[in-house]
Amino acid sequence: MNLRTMMAYLDTSYPPAAFEDIEAAPAAVPSVAAGAPGSFTGDVPANITALRAITFDPPPVAFETGQWVELANGAIAYYDGYAWRTGKAPAPAPVTTP
Repeated sequence: MNLRTMMAYLDTSYPPAAFEDIEAAPAAVPSVAAGAPGSFTGDVPANITALRAITFDPPPVAFETGQWVELANGAIAYYDGYAWRTGKAPAPAPVTTP
């Protein structure tokens, strides 16, 4: 029995409103691609505060040296693997040995 047949069967004994969400399209989840400049799917965040409030799927990976995305207010930002920061992704700190 496919979903439509099952829903038609169940609609006779349950209120149709109980099944409205079954066929609803999932909400678009934004994603981000690193680059110089990088890009967003969907709306570009207004500023760094708006960017930090977004839950991306899949989660972004740390941007590489010089990568960034441009926000709607003209600011640029990068993801360091833990948080969004302003500016372009810096070069990694040199490794020093004692």
